[in-house]
Amino acid sequence: MSQVSVMQSVPKTERVGRYPKHTFITRELPYTAQPFLLAPVLPGETLENVYFEARVVSDPVLNALIGWKKEYYFYYVPITLLLVDAIRDMFIDPANVDIAATYGVAASQVPFYTAKGSIDYMKRALYRAVEDHYRDDEETAAQYATAAGIPFVQIRDRLWMDSLTDKDQAALTTDP
Repeated sequence: MSQVSVMQSVPKTERVGRYPKHTFITRELPYTAQPFLLAPVLPGETLENVYFEARVVSDPVLNALIGWKKEYYFYYVPITLLLVDAIRDMFIDPANVDIAATYGVAASQVPFYTAKGSIDYMKRALYRAVEDHYRDDEETAAQYATAAGIPFVQIRDRLWMDSLTDKDQAALTTDP
């Protein structure tokens, strides 16, 4: 006797709101891209709102609670950009893919919150965001990194110092 499978269409499920909370304490160096949050986005989810609050204490500044300019950026980095071939193929054809390259790091990486043997998603996402937004072409995030591996950001704001020139190099013009 043979079995017959009948496939039925299933109605789409409604999206359900998630409200994750992430607490963090960081110790940062000035002008570095310090990661502080890594949150997976599940299939079918849409980010509608981010509520973020932080209290920054900067000890080197005279008034530790007033501090200086502090910025936070949130990036969406698809997992397919982290390990392009292995992870993308894992989603397309999971039975015929070798994911040995994704097994994990050999030692704990403190600045990236990665334990020995786990995949360093935080470091990969950080380096990808820095290379896309804070580096010129052909530059890598590791080229300008601290001893702990946290990359410095490139200052892209136009400042008053951008118009400074050497008076010997400036063209002299005389008005008649």
